[in-house]
Amino acid sequence: MKLLKDPFIHFLILGLLVFIANGVFNRGDREEEIIITQDDISRLQSLYKQNWNRAPDSTTLNRLIDDFIDSEILYREALRLNLDHNDEIVKRRLRQKFEFLAQDLADLNDPDESALKDYYDAQIDQYKSEKTITFFHYYFNPDRQENPVDQANLLLRQLEAMIPEPSSDYGDPIHINSFQDKRSKWMVSRDFGMEFANTLFLNDQPGWSGPIRSGLGIHIVYISEVIQERTLSLEEVSDQVLSDWKLANREAVNANILDNLRKKYTVIRSYEK
Repeated sequence: MKLLKDPFIHFLILGLLVFIANGVFNRGDREEEIIITQDDISRLQSLYKQNWNRAPDSTTLNRLIDDFIDSEILYREALRLNLDHNDEIVKRRLRQKFEFLAQDLADLNDPDESALKDYYDAQIDQYKSEKTITFFHYYFNPDRQENPVDQANLLLRQLEAMIPEPSSDYGDPIHINSFQDKRSKWMVSRDFGMEFANTLFLNDQPGWSGPIRSGLGIHIVYISEVIQERTLSLEEVSDQVLSDWKLANREAVNANILDNLRKKYTVIRSYEK
């Protein structure tokens, strides 16, 4: 209550009232029109259906229309009172809408085969398949084995002359699957750690490998297949190339529009550098 008795607060409230009254009464008797089109109705119905998964009934639609009218009135009055001035949220939203408009312009045309091929050739390093390794491993738990490295070497000497099938007869139990099919380096590092992945991916030929240390312990590994990294053909990645081309085109169109718009403005920097 003390705050309400402060003369400065009275001054602020009076100033705001005068500001609003000036905006209202200085318009004269002219009434503004708010025209609601069928497109507006369709948009309201569509938005409601997106949110509620059903079309609005007549009562709900009338309420939506009334709310639309109220929003339009308040929007116009807010602009008249210059309430959008220096509002960062409003600026950000309007910038987004302008960029969406530019994006729509950029998406009007799809590239022909020649343009898509040129883009693919220029960005060809982006379209490579990763090297993958298919393997199974036997694990030696340092908490259960007195010398897990020696145990791993012993089993490795027994098995390295064989082309074995995955088996649970060797090694210690582990929560990670013994058989790993077509795993990329990132996938292996996620499960076993980067030290293990780096060592494993030095191998380019099938066969036994190890002992290899991971964050969990010691492993010996049988690699059954190595698929080397390769450049994917345009036919294999055509959808991805088209998507990438569209993104690059949008960015180029946006940059060109902004560059042309900058020429319309003179920037005065009235501050000390």
